[in-house]
Amino acid sequence: MSEAASAVVDTSGLMDIIEPSVPMVAVEGGWLWIVLAITLVFALAGALFYLWKYRLPAYRARQRLRALQRQVLAGELTLHESVLVYALELREGLAIKRLRAEEVPVTFNRQDAALWLEFMQNLEAMLYQSGADVTAEKQVALYAQIEKWLWRYGR
Repeated sequence: MSEAASAVVDTSGLMDIIEPSVPMVAVEGGWLWIVLAITLVFALAGALFYLWKYRLPAYRARQRLRALQRQVLAGELTLHESVLVYALELREGLAIKRLRAEEVPVTFNRQDAALWLEFMQNLEAMLYQSGADVTAEKQVALYAQIEKWLWRYGR
């Protein structure tokens, strides 16, 4: 029996051997971050294109409108000249070929379409009637209305 007992292998010396670590395997969700980054870049590019194409011209028109208002207040432009330049900035900011009361821009809602007709009649009266009474109050009201149109419907 002693032989049987001695036949048992002594494994106490093998306990200090450390098994090799598991190799790092590519994580399954690694592609998810790449796809999200590419999607974010395209979304950002789309937003910048939208701002550049559709909102920037109206923003520039409003900036020029404010500069013109400062010129009028400084006395560099007459009231009639300011009305003419305001009309040009409105046309540019709304990206329409001609300012006409009969041609309401397509993007306008129904309530604003009715206001547009009245606004254009007042603008045409200030622009084209000889001896039109263009006062500073009317000019300020016109400026406010043009600012509103550019803010709402500027392209």
